Amino acid sequence: MTMPYVLSAPTEGIGLLKQALDYALATGQHITADVLTAPTPCDRWDLATLLLHLNESLDALQEGLREGCVGVMPTGPPAPDADLLFGFRSRACRLLHTCAMVCAPDQVRVGDWQLSLSTLAGIGAIEVAVHGWDVGRACGHPYPIPANLAEELLLLAPLVINDATRHSLFAPPVSTPSTVPSDRLLALLGRDAAGRP
Repeated sequence: MTMPYVLSAPTEGIGLLKQALDYALATGQHITADVLTAPTPCDRWDLATLLLHLNESLDALQEGLREGCVGVMPTGPPAPDADLLFGFRSRACRLLHTCAMVCAPDQVRVGDWQLSLSTLAGIGAIEVAVHGWDVGRACGHPYPIPANLAEELLLLAPLVINDATRHSLFAPPVSTPSTVPSDRLLALLGRDAAGRP
């Protein structure tokens, strides 16, 4: 009998999030103002819209890891292009620093839900890694997600992405002949690493 995949608290999820942030920062090094209008694998989103979303996600993870709760964040006006570029990098670096010094309680409140800190970090790792790949694709440099990270996220993904949650998080899965962990994770989350539409 196969045991369900469980993240230990809090170090395992934090470790995955740190790896995902390192990866996203590497893909983000190719962001320039002239590619902000480039399309991304996220339906109807250009790179600027994806960065706005990523910045909001990084803020929410920062709040959860530091404060032990994630509140409803107000939606403000879109940031100027220069702020998007700087904001993504600075938020990712700040969250990396927070990961190294987590002091939040083991349980994190997200709206009406309670999650373990490690689970919140693991969910964040999925989002940051996959959107990091999206950023690289939009910039023309789609680095594969590191194999060890992709393998862990493949185990974690079915726990948080199911029929009830997928439509608000990721596109339907696509088939892939690849056995590469990065390609399989991307396919599970509705992306074709080979670039086919």
